[in-house]
Parts: sequence; C-alpha cells; structure tokens
Amino acid sequence: MWVHVRRQLRTVDRTLAFALPKALPKGNKTRTVPLSPGVLAEIKDHLTSHPPTTVTLPWRKSTGDPVTVRLLATGEDGRRYTGDLFTKTV
Repeated sequence: MWVHVRRQLRTVDRTLAFALPKALPKGNKTRTVPLSPGVLAEIKDHLTSHPPTTVTLPWRKSTGDPVTVRLLATGEDGRRYTGDLFTKTV
C-alpha cells in the first residue's frame, strides 16, 4: 500500500528527460507515499481502460543515458506530460 516515486518528467534543453523527483525541503530525492485502498482501486480502474505506455527518454540531461519505463498517465497517442503541462491540460 505504498507508491514509490522514483522519477519525474522534466524539460531539459527543450528535450523531455527523466530526473529525480522534486521533494521539499530539498530536491532530487525519491520518496515513498502511503496509498489508500480507494486510490489503489482508481489506479487499477485507470490501468484497465488506459494501459501503461512504454517510453524511453534520457536521464537528467538531453544527452543522458536512455531509460525505458512504463508511464501510467499519458495523453492521446502516448503524449507525455510534465507536471506543469499535466496540470494545465488535464
């Protein structure tokens, strides 16, 4: 019943890249967040109707090593959202 936040999408040199998530008070840390049964049920429902999209992006910088992960929240045709764009669009 925990979510492990290990990465975020960031725009670096006009390129999307994976990076460590922001966390307060100091940035660049992973974190673990408790998950309620209701939120878990919503995630499962979402995954049934919207399967994860496999995405490969560089790590930390536009020339970083490529990392491949499955994203749970993407737009049409696998569109990727940074946190700011997700908030503005969705």
